[in-house]
Amino acid sequence: MFYPGRQPMRILSTLILGIVGAVLAGLLSWAPWPVVEGEIQTRALLLSLLGAVFVLVSWAGLAYVRSVSGHA
Repeated sequence: MFYPGRQPMRILSTLILGIVGAVLAGLLSWAPWPVVEGEIQTRALLLSLLGAVFVLVSWAGLAYVRSVSGHA
C-alpha cells in the first residue's frame, strides 16, 4: 500500500514476509528486554514493526536490482 507501482509479489506473500520479519525482530528484542509477565513491551512492538518494514524493503530492493540487471 505504501510502495507505489506494481509489486512482484502477491498480497499473501507480502503478508507472510512481513510476519516473518516481525517475528524475527520480536525474537531479537528478547535479548536486551526480557519478558515481564503481564506487561506489554512497547520497545519490542516497535522493533517488530521495524523488522517487518526492513524485510519488506530489502525484498523490494532485491527484486528491483534483479529486474534491472535482467536476472529472472
